[in-house]
Amino acid sequence: REDKYWITVTTLDFMKNADGSLPTLCDGFMEDGQHMHFGLHGVDLCQYTGLHDKNGKEIYEGDILQDVANSNHVVVYDKGHYIVRHDNGTGDFIAPINKFEVIGNIYTNLELVGADIG
Repeated sequence: REDKYWITVTTLDFMKNADGSLPTLCDGFMEDGQHMHFGLHGVDLCQYTGLHDKNGKEIYEGDILQDVANSNHVVVYDKGHYIVRHDNGTGDFIAPINKFEVIGNIYTNLELVGADIG
């Protein structure tokens, strides 16, 4: 899809609607600061890991990190931890953090990793 964009979500309500259905709207801000309501259909939520790469950029689930050996890895949430997933399917904790740089994400830059790793 060509209409991909990032939104900082400010409100996401998981309370059921009066009819028992799940909510379909949440609030957020576009990168330019514009406030908007948007539907959850077709939305991929990316959780902030609380970590920064070697350049101080925030690391999110789904980010593609490059290490000092120029190998690319995907950030995934697995069994209560954020890890970097390697192309062989194994994973390691994101440490030491100063060896990684965010170079993209699996939503807009999947070509940076194998399609099966994302």
